[in-house]
Amino acid sequence: MAAKTRLGARKELTDKNLGKIPRQSGIYLFRDKKGVPLKVGKAGARRLQERVKENLSKGEVPGAKTVQVRPTGSAKETARLEKEYIKHYKPKLN
Repeated sequence: MAAKTRLGARKELTDKNLGKIPRQSGIYLFRDKKGVPLKVGKAGARRLQERVKENLSKGEVPGAKTVQVRPTGSAKETARLEKEYIKHYKPKLN
């Protein structure tokens, strides 16, 4: 599976980096300091940046140090990729 190559580069969870996350639909993957996948999620209707920030502010991903995102073109693609990434990475919080 080519799932690993489709995600963007790992970005530290800084305000600057969070502000660079696209405002569109897509999926995200939080990792801990060792790079272990913690949570895969999806965001539709131009909410990728908002969903990542929401997860962090609600404390839904304790120990998260980096995030990777993958913008998508449709809700169908977003749902398919989320399912694929959960199956591939088997994150602790999914």
